[in-house]
Amino acid sequence: MDPDPGTTGHEMRGAPQPPLDCRLEERPGATIVHVRGEADLDSHGILDDALTGAVDLHKPVILELKNLRYIDAYGIILLLRHQRRASAGAPRVVIANPSRIVRRVVDVLELDRVLPVFASIEAALQVVDERG
Repeated sequence: MDPDPGTTGHEMRGAPQPPLDCRLEERPGATIVHVRGEADLDSHGILDDALTGAVDLHKPVILELKNLRYIDAYGIILLLRHQRRASAGAPRVVIANPSRIVRRVVDVLELDRVLPVFASIEAALQVVDERG
């Protein structure tokens, strides 16, 4: 069975799923990090590398988290660490379209005080474009 051209191969039946997949999408004025899977002990390096790469582009970073099924405490620490790092150089990190579990974590920990949350990528793009 040939894989669907739109898949990475991991989606094929029987193939092990990666714990986390992060894809960077550069847009004028922002870098979007699409995050899929679970941010846990097995995948912190993947998340850290993606966030480092995005922040290093010196543009606002939009974390698109609709497909993030789980995030542990250290995953939250990584988000906050990169937000602080980005803020030191002017660009900022925001969350767009969070999954229900991410929205719950943000609400309980009041993370939206430092990581603004937007309902969509488009809404986040409008705000980061206005603020630079």
